[in-house]
Amino acid sequence: GKGGNLEETVTKNNLEAAEEIARQLRLRDLGGIIVIDFIDMILESNREQVLRRLVECLGRDRTKHQVAEVTSLGLVQMTRKRVGQGLIEAFSTTCDSCGGRGIHVHMEPVNKKSLDREFVPAKVNKEENLSSDDSESDEKESLDENVTPAKKDGDSGQKKGFGRRKRRAASSGVVTA
Repeated sequence: GKGGNLEETVTKNNLEAAEEIARQLRLRDLGGIIVIDFIDMILESNREQVLRRLVECLGRDRTKHQVAEVTSLGLVQMTRKRVGQGLIEAFSTTCDSCGGRGIHVHMEPVNKKSLDREFVPAKVNKEENLSSDDSESDEKESLDENVTPAKKDGDSGQKKGFGRRKRRAASSGVVTA
């Protein structure tokens, strides 16, 4: 009947989600207490199957982690130790102009040697890369008005090939906490 078909679909989606969750935890180097709310399943055997798949996929992760049983609310609790540098630390430097209250954001990792994995910039829409060199230089000049003096004199954090929106976000450069 329909109920069995729905349960089967939900279980399949949860199995795929378990694989993707394990992949994203490794990719983003997430750590701490993590609570996963899978779609509710009626059959206990399906809940166990999803939990087994999650544990199996996390087994490929060399980082220390613990997975608890499914709670009465249908949640899976786990812990994972973060081993690498966070994205803010990897892609920023402290802003000298404001006394360290802000940071300069860069398009590439600041200290590549301290990273234990390589960061790859997101793909940019081809239409955004069709601007001519003249318009890029005009745009850069107008964007320089919005950055700190240290940013104007130093590394712009820009890399050829990034689209207009990426350059605009990178050249604004200062993020305050």
